[in-house]
Amino acid sequence: MATVKVEGTSLEMPDEICKTDKGLTDALIQFYPGVANADFKREKNGDQTVITVTKKAGTKGTFAHVLAALNAAPESISPVLMLQETPPAKLSTKQLDDALTQGLEDEAEILRIANALDHAQAQPADVRPVGF
Repeated sequence: MATVKVEGTSLEMPDEICKTDKGLTDALIQFYPGVANADFKREKNGDQTVITVTKKAGTKGTFAHVLAALNAAPESISPVLMLQETPPAKLSTKQLDDALTQGLEDEAEILRIANALDHAQAQPADVRPVGF
């Protein structure tokens, strides 16, 4: 039996599993996902083998698909924001009506999206985070 130290825990594991890094990774990955790209340091302590698992720092995920969607979105400026650029004395009724209509549409869309998110079922990710 070998002692494996991973994430502050010491585990006793059969020598057959501990012979290779792949064997250790396969045995531990379900419980410690960070071992997927970890370093394994083996030391002999008398007859006992002690293996220390050190996770490598990595990224926590990717937002490339989010940034791509934002870049693909059409550019526009809300009429509500345009109002602040116009002196009050120069505002027309049409500008105010357009801004109010747009503001109400934006509010309805935000409420629709919030409701959809509140009632959405869990979905598996399309992109696997780096390091998993």
